[in-house]
This record gives sequence, C-alpha cells and structure tokens, in this order.
Amino acid sequence: MKLSAFYLFAYHTACALALPASNAQAECGELGVMDWTNVEIPDTVNRTNLRTCKEHPATLTTIKERDNILQERRCIPPGKKQKWGCDQETGYCWMNCGKVKKGEWCWEAFEYGIGAWSNCKTDLDCFRNTERGARCSIGDCESCGCGC
Repeated sequence: MKLSAFYLFAYHTACALALPASNAQAECGELGVMDWTNVEIPDTVNRTNLRTCKEHPATLTTIKERDNILQERRCIPPGKKQKWGCDQETGYCWMNCGKVKKGEWCWEAFEYGIGAWSNCKTDLDCFRNTERGARCSIGDCESCGCGC
C-alpha cells in the first residue's frame, strides 16, 4: 500500500511540474498579466470576470503602424461631440471622461472597468456595452484610466 501511495504521489508531482508556469502568462504574452491585489474591487463585480491581461490589445501595434512611438495617447479632437465610440482600427470601444473639453478619453472595459476590454464593430455597440456595465478601464496598467 505504501509503495502504491508513493508512486501515486510521484506521478502527481511529475504532472504538476510538467504544467506551464502560468496559463495567464501564456495567454497574455507581451500584454503582461494583471495584478488585482492592490485594486479595490466593488462587491457587485463577479471576480471570475476580472481582466487577465494587463495592457490593452491596441498596444501591440507594430512600430510602422504608430505615428510616433514616443507619443502619449492622443486627445480626441475638440468639437467631436461623441461620448463614446468604436476605434475601427482595433475594434475596441473608447469613451470620453475627465476633462471632456480637453479631449480626454479611456478604453472601455466590462464589469465596471475591470473586466474584458469592450469590443465593437460600430459606435452603437459601445453604447450598448455601457448599458451592460462597460466603464473606463481601471487598474495598474498604462492603458487604464482617463487621459490623453
């Protein structure tokens, strides 16, 4: 009996060591893994829906696709009256926030800002996503929060 218990233990240990170090790391790659330990999460949020990857997928554009790799997030042009919209190049939603006249904006994320990034095909999709709990993304990431 002791010998079979030993083999069973050895088998499970070998299986555990054969697993990849982190499924989240494999899933997110260059986007990094989000650490929610220092973020206050409202009780109304389903914790199983927390965003896994740290940065927004739009940050994975190649250098040739960027206008200026040192440039911060561009402001929304003054006079653009939309409160939210769909970035046709990336397929993700953004919304006005902060100093709206200055053109500050943020990427939308479900679960009141801490869930999956809000995706779209049209501007109307982004409005519908806000009705389903999409808000300005929050968390410890370059893509999170309001600004330009």
